[in-house]
Amino acid sequence: VTLLGWLYRRRIAWLDAQRSRETLLELSIRDPLTGLYNRRRMQDALRDEIERCGRDGSPLALLMIDVDRFKHYNDAYGHAVGDEVLRTIARTLQAQVRGGASVCRYGGEEFAVLLPETDSASARNIAQSMLEAVRTAGTAFDGVELPPATISIGMALFPTDATTPETLLAASDAAL
Repeated sequence: VTLLGWLYRRRIAWLDAQRSRETLLELSIRDPLTGLYNRRRMQDALRDEIERCGRDGSPLALLMIDVDRFKHYNDAYGHAVGDEVLRTIARTLQAQVRGGASVCRYGGEEFAVLLPETDSASARNIAQSMLEAVRTAGTAFDGVELPPATISIGMALFPTDATTPETLLAASDAAL
């Protein structure tokens, strides 16, 4: 075994380990059903954004979103259909936000959208476009068009409504 061969194998092993770590990290912050960030990642991003906005004096909006009558999809059509509804809503919400925003699956049929540098009027416009986009998105499963889904949205603003991640989450959830 030459030194060069040994170094090459060590480099390959290191790259494989690095890829494995990156894969594990990605799995730890992504929701496996929707591909969106998960609750843990959103809470970290919310904490970081509140710190940044506190220093910069810029606004921050948080939208909490709930799928209306979601239990009906699972009960009437089955969980596979409910999963497809969630995936469709996730794609639709993601398409409504610009680059700096974070959309996450908060849990169950709840989503959260973090809108840095977004004031009240802009956040309301984004929320309105989300309501309309989800209502008109349509979901099909096995070639059958499902009844349109609708969502409810609660909004809270930093620093107007709350100044910590916990209180901002609570304020947006209460507004929902």
